[in-house]
Amino acid sequence: MLTNFAVAVLVYLIAGILGYVLAPTSGQATLSTGFAPSGKTLIINNMVVLGLLLAGVLTGGILTLAELLLNGFFAGAFVAGVINTQVAGLLLSLPHAPLELVGLWLGAAVGFRGAREAVNALRGKTWWPVSQQGQAIRWAVMAAFLVLVAGVIEQHISLPLAEMMVQRR
Repeated sequence: MLTNFAVAVLVYLIAGILGYVLAPTSGQATLSTGFAPSGKTLIINNMVVLGLLLAGVLTGGILTLAELLLNGFFAGAFVAGVINTQVAGLLLSLPHAPLELVGLWLGAAVGFRGAREAVNALRGKTWWPVSQQGQAIRWAVMAAFLVLVAGVIEQHISLPLAEMMVQRR
């Protein structure tokens, strides 16, 4: 599973770098009032993203790969926009982003395990022995916990900080 975790991080970072490089740098990404959805919406969105990453178990890792690429690309574009306009805006992600990213990468590692097991099944090997499923379940539960905690932090710390920055401008 650690290999799957490393692959998830690598795919996300490559997509993030692409998003950063290809993002428009016209200076349009500034903080303004009403720029972010409610905290509840963010928590729901994060859990949906995690669900799509975990669904890779059922799709041979295809949904996991697609979601990591999209999420990483948009995160890279966000970082590019914030850095090009106001570096302080990037700090708004610090309270919640580490937990959220680790949670999403754990979920992606579980999703990528589906691709490995699909290949094993095509080779005639046993489909994901029950003895090995416990770790994947623990990682999925840890991922859900981290993403949920990150969403609560985002709602109660990151968003209020963003609103304070907007009001100070």
